[in-house]
Amino acid sequence: MPTWKKATSLYFRPTDSKETINTIDSLKPQKSCGHDNVNTLLLKQIKFAIPLSIAINKSMETGVFPSKLKIAKVIPIYKWKDKQSFTNYRPISL
Repeated sequence: MPTWKKATSLYFRPTDSKETINTIDSLKPQKSCGHDNVNTLLLKQIKFAIPLSIAINKSMETGVFPSKLKIAKVIPIYKWKDKQSFTNYRPISL
């Protein structure tokens, strides 16, 4: 049997507010925001880590991810050469 078939489950350990704060602190401070109008500058300032940690843990526990968090604003960013060709753009999701 191939080694990649041996694992039968995946486990995520629950997060805590310290890990959530460390993750927020590691984000680059950006002014750009998605459909929710929340940018990383604001997130870094308010650091509502305890409610966020609870929401993350509940999502992992139940297997339910909020539909509103599945939405992204996709912006085409120019890469190089002909600006008229859509293949010369890369998508960025906010």
